[in-house]
Amino acid sequence: MALVPTPQPPLASYDHVDIEDGFGHTTLYCFIVNAATHTYAMSKTAFYSGAVVHRLTNPANGTVTLTIDSPTFNQTRIMKGTAFLSWTGGIYPGGSGTYTLGYTVKLYHYDGSTETQLGSTFTTETFDRASGAGAKVNAFCASISIATAQKFKPGDLIRIKLGVVTSGSTDSTYYMETGFDPKNRDSEFAIKPSTDAEASTVMLFTAPFKIN
Repeated sequence: MALVPTPQPPLASYDHVDIEDGFGHTTLYCFIVNAATHTYAMSKTAFYSGAVVHRLTNPANGTVTLTIDSPTFNQTRIMKGTAFLSWTGGIYPGGSGTYTLGYTVKLYHYDGSTETQLGSTFTTETFDRASGAGAKVNAFCASISIATAQKFKPGDLIRIKLGVVTSGSTDSTYYMETGFDPKNRDSEFAIKPSTDAEASTVMLFTAPFKIN
């Protein structure tokens, strides 16, 4: 009698796999659900974002925190390894002084009531643009090492807190933009992928999960 092999769980749900380590990586697009209510989310589907970028107009020197949530899990998953977040920031300078943009990234497990930070806070380099010099963009990639396995149960979610750190003269209008569009459309001011090969409005999050 012929033996029928037992079907194995498909790896299609992982964008990259490491069979030796037993972990796969899932990539999610980050997007804006509602710009007016500052609602941000993640999905494996490349939706049209509610706004192409998050834009700060003449921000006071300091940090504005954006909270980006994944969908809730419908089955238990184990996260361990290195997570990545990649995106582009842009500066459209005003009429005087120098304008500086940078970011912080924090990753959390959230169970509906309690946030537990995973790994350490990642702080990017900063970049600047002088008045009158035109728009400038910079690509960023944050890596967060998760050394201790974190269980995500049904109903839990992944939460990213992206801190937008800005400084600049406020005596003339300027803009700080952060790309948030899975469709990679142009922003109004700084980030224009259709004409700038270094620009992208796509933000991607890659998470490491144990292969069942």
